[in-house]
Amino acid sequence: MKFLSVLLCIVLLFTGCSQDTSTELSNRLIIEAIGIDSDENGYKVSVLALNTLQTGSAGSTDSPDGIAKVFTAKGNSIADAFAQIDLISAQIPLYSQARVLLIGKEVAENQPLSALNFFIREYTTRDDIPVAVAETTANKIITADLGKNLLVSKVIDNLLSSGIRNGQTVRVPLYSFISRLLNKTDAAYLPVLKVEKNAQKKNELRSAGVALFANDNYTATLKAATMDGFLYANNLVDSALLEIEYKDKNISLSVRKIKTKTKINKKDPSVFSVDISFSCDIIEHNSMKQDLDEQDIRQIKILAQEKIKKYIEDFLYFTLHDCGCDSLGFGKRIRNKYPTYYEQISEKYASFLKNIQTTVRAEGSVHRPGREVLLGK
Repeated sequence: MKFLSVLLCIVLLFTGCSQDTSTELSNRLIIEAIGIDSDENGYKVSVLALNTLQTGSAGSTDSPDGIAKVFTAKGNSIADAFAQIDLISAQIPLYSQARVLLIGKEVAENQPLSALNFFIREYTTRDDIPVAVAETTANKIITADLGKNLLVSKVIDNLLSSGIRNGQTVRVPLYSFISRLLNKTDAAYLPVLKVEKNAQKKNELRSAGVALFANDNYTATLKAATMDGFLYANNLVDSALLEIEYKDKNISLSVRKIKTKTKINKKDPSVFSVDISFSCDIIEHNSMKQDLDEQDIRQIKILAQEKIKKYIEDFLYFTLHDCGCDSLGFGKRIRNKYPTYYEQISEKYASFLKNIQTTVRAEGSVHRPGREVLLGK
């Protein structure tokens, strides 16, 4: 009897129920990218999905190469809009394969946490899916033709992943963004993307800065030098290109080994020091000299230090005084070292930020191709 019971368990384990619960691939809507825009009655959802069906469906548009389809639907809520896409596509959505989640600028400006509530609760959504803001609408990017055999989702994924290597953008997973939005003091941030025409009048996906949020409210978009300062100060870049002028000539530097430390003053919780160290390779210079001597290298080092220091100082002034948001984790450091004081200031944190004093120091080294010169050590 015991043997029969064991045998029955084995049979049930390997055969399962008599009803076939498997789903054919063609019945799955394999989502590559999701776009969320505001609509007068709620939301407009755009979904880029792999074309697993041989024939088209009403309400969908094929990409030029036929690799993927774009489905759009409107609803009072995100869930309602997705239910409409389910009906239009006649397929079961598979959220776990999505490479990116885009929110339109209007959604970003109107408490994005409510728009992302669906993705927090939908158990098949990956919590590490990267999130980005569209400079205009998410639909414009989702439906963009970026070239033959190019999936928009793949191009976005590659662009966001390259940010750490070139200092042009950031990659922010959903869980990180939500965590910062719920924090009373830390500012949340997301990359901003846009599609524009290049010199050949073809569409290109590009970075348009970094959006900052405080207490679920959009505060500003960092661009150019302030974005560079943000990336340097937060250790969000491994290497970047730095252009400086020396003796009326342009010098191109590859900045690497970037490391920034932010410390709170032991006696005054409103005083902080920001120290950044880095190394530079001279990758191009327009000087008539065949080589740069030691004096040249020393001056280039000073100019590089001053420029990176200015980037960080401008970023800090803009975010602390103009935006009233903490995008360098000052509040976290105050909470850890002065918990009682933190409770006193946390409710009026934006006002407190204007009184923060920061000292920025930059220390770098400069290397010449083929011949290494280290200064200042």
